[in-house]
Amino acid sequence: MYGYPREYLIGRKPEDIAAPGKNDMAKVYDKLAKAFDGQPQQFEFWGVRRNGEVFPKDVRISKGIYYGQEVVIALATDITERKKVEAALQRQLKELSLLQTAALYSVAAPDEDTLIKQITELFGKSLYPEDFGFLLLDGKTGELHPHPSYQAGKGLIAEVIPPGQGITGSVVRSGIPRRIPDVKE
Repeated sequence: MYGYPREYLIGRKPEDIAAPGKNDMAKVYDKLAKAFDGQPQQFEFWGVRRNGEVFPKDVRISKGIYYGQEVVIALATDITERKKVEAALQRQLKELSLLQTAALYSVAAPDEDTLIKQITELFGKSLYPEDFGFLLLDGKTGELHPHPSYQAGKGLIAEVIPPGQGITGSVVRSGIPRRIPDVKE
C-alpha cells in the first residue's frame, strides 16, 4: 500500500507514514490507546506513499497477542476510489440543491435580468466561481453573446462565438448541458 518493503515499516510510528497536516495525530494515538485497552477502533487515516502520493485509508485496529506480546493489530484498506465517489455524490447533491433553489428563483423573479443575476450569484459563487456566466443565443444569427452584466468568473468568454463552434456550440446544438473541467473556449 505504501510502496516500502516490509522491513522499512517495522518499528515506525504513525506520523512516519502520515500525510503532513492531514491527520489529527492526538486522536490517532488516543484510538491506539483505546485499542490496547481492548476497545476495537475504526478511523480514516491519510498516508503518504513512497512516491509522495497522499492517499486515504480506512483503518481498523484491535488488541491482539503476537509471540506472547500484547500488540495492536491493524487492518487498513485504501479508500481512494470510495473518496472520489463520495466527492462526486456530494457535488451532485449540491448541484441538485442549487437547481431546486434556482427553480424557486425562477418563480419569484420579477424579470429576466433579475433571474439571470440571481442564478449567476447562486451557481457562480457556489459551484463554479472561476468559470460561470451566461451566454445569450441570438435566435437569428445563431451567435452566442456573453451577457454584459452577469459573469461570475475571471477570464470568461468576452467575444461573440460563431454558431456551432466548440463545446458551447455543441451544447446549443444538442440542448444538453456540459461541464468539462479545465477547458476554456
